[in-house]
Amino acid sequence: EKVTVGFYSEALCPGCDQLAETTMNKAVKELSSIMTLDFVPWGNAKLVNNRFECQHGPIECVMNTIEACVMHYNKDISVWWPYVVCTEAHGYKQTIKTAEQCAKESNIEWQQVYECHGSDLGHTLEP
Repeated sequence: EKVTVGFYSEALCPGCDQLAETTMNKAVKELSSIMTLDFVPWGNAKLVNNRFECQHGPIECVMNTIEACVMHYNKDISVWWPYVVCTEAHGYKQTIKTAEQCAKESNIEWQQVYECHGSDLGHTLEP
């Protein structure tokens, strides 16, 4: 039986970015035979007046939803994890444009993800 490791992340969090790119990326590559990664893009979001507020501002909420949509359509970690690492490498400079670029680099269908992030489906993927 595999060990489940939880990673509660935030798209624009510098510490999360560093952890994703280094330690967690190494663990995913080297320990996937014994580890399941439970990646949660909404690590520190708070529900305020029936809306989520993200620690690093509204664009972080958008990027978190995009990550959730990527994972929804791509269940295999070998597909979605490289996308996460790519976006996290952009740190505070993450935008819809960098998300699209990382999707293309990770062979992820961007149009589907883009449509998801602003839809009812995207909102159901929120925590």
